[in-house]
Amino acid sequence: MDRNPAVEPDDVPGGDAREAVRRFFAPDGPLARALGPSFEPRPEQRVMAEAVLAALQTDHLALIEAGTGTGKSLAYLVPAALYDGRTVISTFTRHLQDQLATKDVPLVERALGRPLEAIVMKGMANYLCRRRLDAYLRSAAVPAEHDPRLAALLAWSRETQTGDRAELPWLRDDDPLWREVQSGADVRLGSRCPHFDHCFVTQLRRRAAKARLIIVNHHLFFADLAVPDESPSRVLPAWDAVVFDEAHELEDAAAGFFGARVSSRRVELLRADAARRLQSLGLGGRSGTSGDRRAALDRLDEAVRDVGRLGERLAELAGGPAEGEGAGRRAPLGEALTAEEIGALYRAADDALERVERQLRTLGEGDDELALLAVRCAALRNDLAEVMEGDDEAHVTWIEPPRARSLPPGPVPGSGRRKRRGRGGAAEEEVRLPPGLVLGRTPLDIASLLQERLYARGGPVVFTSATLADHRGFGFVRRRFGLPADALELRLASPFDFERQALLYVPDDLPEPGESGYREALLARTAALLEQTGGGALLLYTSFRNQRWMAEALRALGWEDLLVQGEAPRHVLLERLRAERDAVLLATASFWQGVDVAGDALRLVVIDKLPFDVPDDPLVRARIERIRRQGGQPFGEYQVPVATLALRQGFGRLIRSRRDRGIVAILDVRLHRRRYGRAFLEALPKCAEARTLEQVDTWWRGTPPGRDEV
Repeated sequence: MDRNPAVEPDDVPGGDAREAVRRFFAPDGPLARALGPSFEPRPEQRVMAEAVLAALQTDHLALIEAGTGTGKSLAYLVPAALYDGRTVISTFTRHLQDQLATKDVPLVERALGRPLEAIVMKGMANYLCRRRLDAYLRSAAVPAEHDPRLAALLAWSRETQTGDRAELPWLRDDDPLWREVQSGADVRLGSRCPHFDHCFVTQLRRRAAKARLIIVNHHLFFADLAVPDESPSRVLPAWDAVVFDEAHELEDAAAGFFGARVSSRRVELLRADAARRLQSLGLGGRSGTSGDRRAALDRLDEAVRDVGRLGERLAELAGGPAEGEGAGRRAPLGEALTAEEIGALYRAADDALERVERQLRTLGEGDDELALLAVRCAALRNDLAEVMEGDDEAHVTWIEPPRARSLPPGPVPGSGRRKRRGRGGAAEEEVRLPPGLVLGRTPLDIASLLQERLYARGGPVVFTSATLADHRGFGFVRRRFGLPADALELRLASPFDFERQALLYVPDDLPEPGESGYREALLARTAALLEQTGGGALLLYTSFRNQRWMAEALRALGWEDLLVQGEAPRHVLLERLRAERDAVLLATASFWQGVDVAGDALRLVVIDKLPFDVPDDPLVRARIERIRRQGGQPFGEYQVPVATLALRQGFGRLIRSRRDRGIVAILDVRLHRRRYGRAFLEALPKCAEARTLEQVDTWWRGTPPGRDEV
């Protein structure tokens, strides 16, 4: 247990609260009575709870790493319940948000014998907008009575109390129908909306204003923090303290909301909403003449075409792939923005958007919805202008290229048209942008932003995760978060007995990643490990390409009933992994964290190689170059710490309870052969080690090798 004594629990006011925390976690305390025979004393949990309370009561910033099994959720919920102010709990994954709402908060309430006055708030895009649903129904090519999905959505809208899309199990995550009717900061009219009193977001905000504990995700928190305090787009009520769980994901989640982003989806939604409103007014509305409305729609089509020209040409110049392994991967925009032709294309797009904005403002003098559309158009112009500023010392520009460039040929590159039907049945043509196109400009770090937007408020902020430190401690995260010297530090080891429960297998006889024969050797070793454990495995990969190749190769060897990310929804894959004792799940990206499968269903975790960030990602490359310009060593100062935290997350998937026992295999010989390998090994929990399959077999059969054997 490592701690920085900047704030000691006994030095802070609120002795009654401190005593209440100690009593709550005592062997004969409220938690023990609520859990009954399943209660296990966890000294680390009590220590963390006291530290969180100390930070809350003294308005301090705190950095707390709590190893797997500490029970950190209760360790911050209990102090928050005893704190006088309103606390926001922010998580990265939906899984943890659901766990807090359905398991942890009810447990604390039962133990304390009183409600916590807690509420879960999701991003506004998760909630139905009644006004947009009405507009969509009026403009739909097929009436609801002849469209089963639209009819189901309409029926649900009349019954739901929350408007939360999670209540619709048939709705896909990327369903285009939901995109047409979802709420959002840029589509809300506020008190001017005819549905305001019955608006699901309005009702949510009213409930949140009465709550003392608000559970959100990082994206919602920073989206809210990024807008001015007086903005009607703010969703969260005033709060006094914030606790960030899963704080190792904070930097990238926050950075996305303090830059600029222009996407084909955003432009098309603006066009669709404007078309619906202008067409509805054409049926007897009051704003402007029919000719004015038609002209506005034509100008918006022109703007969409011009933005499409710009985006498509930028994609060509930036060289981002439309297909294959790199499809959708960000590419740098810096050099492409300097091309003379890009300046001309941008000016054409900006002029077209300015004409649309001006006409919508004129028409919007008598219509609130058109006025809001003018504001959205202005925001789009501003973000596009920010992207066009290009790279500087603090920002990097990038592009996610279109998913495909198979648009029909025509006089206008970068955009297409498709037929649609108006309410009168007349065929019209709708301008379309290349799908998946995104232009962005992102800050290289969030330290100064957190200092200005968050720490300057003066309230307490707690950062916690199972993985915040690398082999040298908290220095890396402190710098990235811009934490002051007096911030509390606390590092709590896991209560699990890793030396007895876990084996770390790192072979020394494989080719290095990238060398000839590496994949084939990886396949053979993975198959041998699967034979040893009989399945019950999570195979984690650093790229979709490796994952897909391995899935095909293992199936060819007879492992036919594999669970593969991308072939079924995440929750279905995890449910099957838990239920089927010998299942094998191959995954990448998001499955390196937030996977909690306790017991014999998961007894083997295989990691293909060290999870270094892709070095040609624009944000990663810009951060590396910035450190180098400042005289630093980016590999040791940035790339290794980031990869270390990711590796610790992957390792942490294995042991989830005191009864678990299993193997973590990292099939990357660089851990033994390269000097930096020691940094990774020192950051992992101390456990039994093996370098050969024979040693693995000996440990698996119940006779763990000693450290002097490896």
